[in-house]
Amino acid sequence: MSAPLEWSFNPWRERPAASALTLAVTAAIALFLWSTGVPPLAVVGLAMATAGSFAPLLVPARCRVDDQGVAHRGAFGWERRAWTEIRRVARVRGGLLVSPFEHPRRFDSFRALLLPMPRVDRPHLTAEVAPHLSRHGLAIV
Repeated sequence: MSAPLEWSFNPWRERPAASALTLAVTAAIALFLWSTGVPPLAVVGLAMATAGSFAPLLVPARCRVDDQGVAHRGAFGWERRAWTEIRRVARVRGGLLVSPFEHPRRFDSFRALLLPMPRVDRPHLTAEVAPHLSRHGLAIV
């Protein structure tokens, strides 16, 4: 049994321009919908749906690697992958991609889990995650 590894990722610190632009676009969409006469409740719902689709650029995240697997907490709660479900861990821009597929596939964007890592801590966190992976027969590709 090993100690869990946890970290947080704040998109407003890592990519402030992208986060601000995303918020502005979401507000512009809501304003456009409101100006066209869409009912207020529908405007709120559509604006929330828009913000939800852009949540990785707006909402801070928590990540955890432990004996059960990996987890990511974002705007919609915790999303978990057990070690038995993981076939590949790849280094990608912004963090680690944990996938149920052995080779890259177009379904990675739907089934894989991104563990975002702060830029300055990325090398250290990647080194800390590696022993957890090796205990389960995995390595970062």
